[in-house]
Amino acid sequence: MKSKMIRFMLMAIVLIAVAGIASATACNTITTVQGLLTAGSCTDVFANFTLTFNNFNYAGPDSATNVNVNVDFFSGLGLAGFTFNDASGSFQTGSTTTIGYTVTVGSCNVLDTCSLIGYSDQAFIPGDGGNAGQVQITYNPVPSTGGGSPQTLTGANTNLNNTNSISAGSAIKSSVYNGLGAVGSYSDDVYGTATPNLITPEPSTLLLFGGGLLAFGAGRRRVVKR
Repeated sequence: MKSKMIRFMLMAIVLIAVAGIASATACNTITTVQGLLTAGSCTDVFANFTLTFNNFNYAGPDSATNVNVNVDFFSGLGLAGFTFNDASGSFQTGSTTTIGYTVTVGSCNVLDTCSLIGYSDQAFIPGDGGNAGQVQITYNPVPSTGGGSPQTLTGANTNLNNTNSISAGSAIKSSVYNGLGAVGSYSDDVYGTATPNLITPEPSTLLLFGGGLLAFGAGRRRVVKR
């Protein structure tokens, strides 16, 4: 009776978790920054965990409906996030543009430990260093690589790959385009992972196991003597 009750409770927990994931807005259904602001949150589903993005914020000279969103999702890398680009082909100059969000890892497989482990940022900034356009990214928690926070994407350095630089359940990113030069697009991503839990036997279990081996050995010796 007790085992049936436990199975029923486990099934109920699984069904509630699945229902929660199913009711969440999938990030790949959103195509503009205004869509992110309206949805409030969205979720990317990996095999052993989910990444939920929320607390979106935007400030800039262009309407949020004119800033396009393409979802970045690479299951094998545990990477997810967004690529932002202005509908005109380049973010408007003359004023800064700020985009930010919070991301949280959840729905972790019961046999794993899940966490965010790093950041990835790229920008299309033409000009090979002669372009004054920059995107400055602030991270919380601060990555242990790349010089901490903030870090800056420039025409001479268009890729910041800070993988294996944090271990956290949630993170906050905020990116600011300086409005001084051409920036065609900006990719704003995070890395998550699920690590299998190592099951360490309790000392009492080891003691019982050892005692059992000793008893088995003693029994074999008695049989041989006979």
